[in-house]
Amino acid sequence: VLGGASFVLRSSTYKYPDYDFTPSTAPKEWQWRYFIPYEIAIDLVGGDLQFVWQPTWMLSKDKLLGVRGTVALAEGLVGESSHEIRDNYFSFGLSYSQLTGKQVFSSYGITPGYYRAFRSQESGGVDSFGGEVHIRVLQDKLRLALGARDFDNTGDSWYLLFGVTDIPGIVYWFSR
Repeated sequence: VLGGASFVLRSSTYKYPDYDFTPSTAPKEWQWRYFIPYEIAIDLVGGDLQFVWQPTWMLSKDKLLGVRGTVALAEGLVGESSHEIRDNYFSFGLSYSQLTGKQVFSSYGITPGYYRAFRSQESGGVDSFGGEVHIRVLQDKLRLALGARDFDNTGDSWYLLFGVTDIPGIVYWFSR
């Protein structure tokens, strides 16, 4: 209970620093914050499970720029029972967010990105360019994103992500 209360209080007063490899409410002295992913997300369309690291720069008092590195498991937690075989992938993207200063609807933005499958797929190449638009709610703790992993084939590559951010902060404060 104390850990949960500490996390909520720290999250409500958190200010993004000028640059942070992992923008987290966990103290900088706690070294695990650099290894634990910043965000864990699930694709509500395909079931992909994503682990995201995101170094972030504060461009001004209400603009953030981040580099998103993602490792995604295409079978996710649920997995697909269809005949379609999907491959795990990683992606790199440049995320731009505009902070709103509000508690509930806290920011919105866009992330163009490069996607690469771990191995070759029979139905096409392994490299693609895509992107997403996102909103963050509850002091940037929850993230919703709508996007496509391949702009040339959006019908088969679109996704709807639900993510929980500040995983290092959650682990730190709930372990105290």
